[in-house]
Amino acid sequence: MMSASLWLKPDAVFDGSDIKTGYLLQIDNWCVRQIVLEQDMSKNKTALPLSCVVSLGFVDLQVNGGGGFLLNENPSAKVMLEILRNHRCFGISAIMPTLIMDAPETLAKAVDAAIEVKDTSGLLGLHIEGPHIAVERRGPHEEKFVRAFAENTFELVEKLRSFVIPVIITLAPEVVDGSVISRLAAKGAIVSPGHRNADVTQTQAALKQSARAFTHLFNAMPPMLTRASGIVAAA
Repeated sequence: MMSASLWLKPDAVFDGSDIKTGYLLQIDNWCVRQIVLEQDMSKNKTALPLSCVVSLGFVDLQVNGGGGFLLNENPSAKVMLEILRNHRCFGISAIMPTLIMDAPETLAKAVDAAIEVKDTSGLLGLHIEGPHIAVERRGPHEEKFVRAFAENTFELVEKLRSFVIPVIITLAPEVVDGSVISRLAAKGAIVSPGHRNADVTQTQAALKQSARAFTHLFNAMPPMLTRASGIVAAA
């Protein structure tokens, strides 16, 4: 068990803006309670030296797997936990498990898994990447899984949101009706255009319909050209 009041002395502390030296961290029940200058600490306290830079944890919103586990191969709570455990070794404190487009039953299993682990610190929800994307911009995604928007997708998003689970859904705005984006956003899902051929006008329309993120900007989309500014300019 960690001491109720453990002091650490790293080589430096990165607070999100600056790298600072000469600071100590007080750890209480696995949380940083305070960061103080070493000269201000009481003389009767000792600190454990650490040969490293202590930083805020990173957050990754698109994680398909880790440590030899791939969510699509086994969309289960166990695999989500294993992926999180492996990513934490590299300073990532929180992830959004991501299912690339697959069969409807695979997505349903991933939704159930996300519900099962919803109270786990570090697991932020579920990122549904596809299957409603542009075939030409599918990248490594299998063409057989590309499909038109179906009510089943909406129902699964609605199921996640009923448990107040954050959801990101990547789709191509030009392959779905504009009302789809609005409906998903109204449920609290973050609609993120990705794997798309949409031009700047279509992308701006998606933003007006409450899309509010972009999935791997510059990748799996038309390039930004002189007379075709496209998705990147809209972003």
